[in-house]
Amino acid sequence: MELLLALLIMITVMVIPVKLAASMVGAKNTGFFTCLGALIVASIIQLMAIRIVPALSEQLGILLSLPLTAVAYMMVLDTSFLKGILIAVLQGFILVLMTFLLAGLLVF
Repeated sequence: MELLLALLIMITVMVIPVKLAASMVGAKNTGFFTCLGALIVASIIQLMAIRIVPALSEQLGILLSLPLTAVAYMMVLDTSFLKGILIAVLQGFILVLMTFLLAGLLVF
């Protein structure tokens, strides 16, 4: 039961930044399960890219991850490529902010 609860919390913490960023940018599909699907598609696309492109360098992987994530968000959230990039960047900032807030709450 604890594992299921931990998994549910982890999924929620991962989806909320995408949902908030998609709403800020004005994406057409901003539902919880749509954002969860966007995260899953982005992960699958990135895993395929890792398998296709050999691990040449860590910097290349970082450079490829942003446009690939933007393509996934563009397809699933029904938005433009530039808005997909903005969603990916905003998602990262919101996730870091949420992590700091949750870590601060757990300290006290």
